[in-house]
Amino acid sequence: MLHIFSTQKGRLIKQTSLRELALGNGLIWIDAVSPTDEEREAIAALFKIGLELAEDDADIETSARIFLDRSDYLNVRADFLVEIAGRITTEPVRFVIAEQFLFSIHEEDLPIIRLMRMRSKADRRSWTSALQIVTELFALDVEQSADVLEDVYQSLKLINDRVLAEKKGSNEEAEEYIQLIAKEEEINGTVRRNLMDTRLVLSYLFREQQLPKELVAQVKIIQRDIESLDGHTSFIFDKINFLMDAVMGFINIKQNKIIKIFSVASVAMLPPTLIASIYGMNFEYMPELAQKWGYPFSLALMATSVLIPFYYFKRKGWMK
Repeated sequence: MLHIFSTQKGRLIKQTSLRELALGNGLIWIDAVSPTDEEREAIAALFKIGLELAEDDADIETSARIFLDRSDYLNVRADFLVEIAGRITTEPVRFVIAEQFLFSIHEEDLPIIRLMRMRSKADRRSWTSALQIVTELFALDVEQSADVLEDVYQSLKLINDRVLAEKKGSNEEAEEYIQLIAKEEEINGTVRRNLMDTRLVLSYLFREQQLPKELVAQVKIIQRDIESLDGHTSFIFDKINFLMDAVMGFINIKQNKIIKIFSVASVAMLPPTLIASIYGMNFEYMPELAQKWGYPFSLALMATSVLIPFYYFKRKGWMK
């Protein structure tokens, strides 16, 4: 699907088809969401440009993500946050940037770009360059990253309250806590990588002096926001490590209590084992064996030898 915009008196106006475009009169933005073959061919015929989708790879080298093509168009491959099937992830977007043209190509209809399209109806600012739109998209992405990190922190706070308030948690609850913490860690890592990707693109634009003067101040603000959010992700990583250590510590304490019970029981059973071993000897002269009270006496002696250690351990508080 193609979302087509052109500027009239500086404002972005949505067009219904490519035929309505007046080339050479202002800025044109075409947002291609999973474009069909027919739409690719129409774009290629009108603008002499191919709409290949950005590859979803892990290549972070600048030369592979930001470059000038044969037509001297600036090509940028950037990641944007998106929630798919309840999971926070990133979606690659390819930008082709010319002086008065902007093409954005992606598979998913990203909320940030959708928000940008919706805002254009009421936004009265003057749009004069393609990089102005790209910069605004990066600003929105950083805002969304901040919102996601706030949600992560609130989720971790709830987990923290549950973990520290739980006195006798079960193994199932401990497993649930670990899964929840791991989920928030993955989201935090995704946001941090996305911020790194945005920082990479903005640094390139600064280094290669691609930014118009009127955008320099705004990009510097975005970079400062990224720095602060990067520090916040480090804080969240520390909190995640603390919670994980706390959960594992509670699991170890519970296991130690179980081991302590078995240790106390084994020590308490040593005296009756010793008594039973003595009376199991095959010596000829053992007076108790010939007495009628010999059997109940040995049982009573073994029971007493068990109760005395348990009573001592309880007095010492070792049974808790």
